[in-house]
Amino acid sequence: MLILTVIMTVCAAQSAQAKGGIPITYGEHEKIEQVGVLPDEIKADDGTTLVLGHKYTVFEILFVPLWTTDQGKLVGYNPNEADTFYDIDVVLENEEGKAAILSLAGVSELSELHKIPFWDAWGGKIVGLLVIALILYGVFGRESSSKKSSEPAPAIED
Repeated sequence: MLILTVIMTVCAAQSAQAKGGIPITYGEHEKIEQVGVLPDEIKADDGTTLVLGHKYTVFEILFVPLWTTDQGKLVGYNPNEADTFYDIDVVLENEEGKAAILSLAGVSELSELHKIPFWDAWGGKIVGLLVIALILYGVFGRESSSKKSSEPAPAIED
């Protein structure tokens, strides 16, 4: 826990750069996962067709998502422009728009569309716990094995 606290204290900014040009990323990152399609009537300002996405925020260190900071919301977005999304709350409040989205997605409730991929939901946590376990084993596991090897072996009697 102490190591995690130190990492969190050091990681106050969004990103840093190592000397060799290798990016070291950490901080909160917004992600959008496609969960369905939107009716043809819903288009971007420039007329581009949008798809239905679930936008959520995760905290990552070295591209490993450690936890989800925002459970997200449904948005419309253009897959070719991942940084741009459109709020569709007005459509979701309208019963006809909501019914059209549900039928196109093949689900009965909007909550079924709030999907966070396994890697973002659990994979990063598993990797983080394994790293912490390896660090703890490296610190405490070596001390106990070195104490055992320094004791003299018992004499064998015939």
